[in-house]
Amino acid sequence: MSYMVLYTGLDGAPSFGRCDELPGAVAEVERLRNEESIEDAKIYRLEEVKFEIKPYFRVELPDSSAVIAPAPSVVAESPDYAPVDTPSWTSAPVTAAAELPSMVIPPPPPPPPPPAPVAPMAYDVAQLGQDDDVIAGSRRGLFGR
Repeated sequence: MSYMVLYTGLDGAPSFGRCDELPGAVAEVERLRNEESIEDAKIYRLEEVKFEIKPYFRVELPDSSAVIAPAPSVVAESPDYAPVDTPSWTSAPVTAAAELPSMVIPPPPPPPPPPAPVAPMAYDVAQLGQDDDVIAGSRRGLFGR
């Protein structure tokens, strides 16, 4: 562990000295006081702080005043004018395509190939048994005998 001695130098600028052990830092404070008449020295213990750097993404939008400009309000001058609660738009706000960022979506990956066809299983007569009425390849089921 290392130690740091902070003090104000004779010219008024902040200064520091680094020591590997505490007795070395104490000796530096004694030297500053006895040889240079510096009384405001302080000793700090330095410890490493563990941290991780993780990436993150930040979304930024273009200047909002350039993208959406409010339409000017037009009020008809008539003697029987009454304010309306819902606004009426003369036209929808138009934004140039160059002002908006485009998002390109890649095409989906191709589908996986179909499974390979499975060959039919062949029956071995020797495995079925030596019965005379056994026909190779026939299926009789549970109640077929």
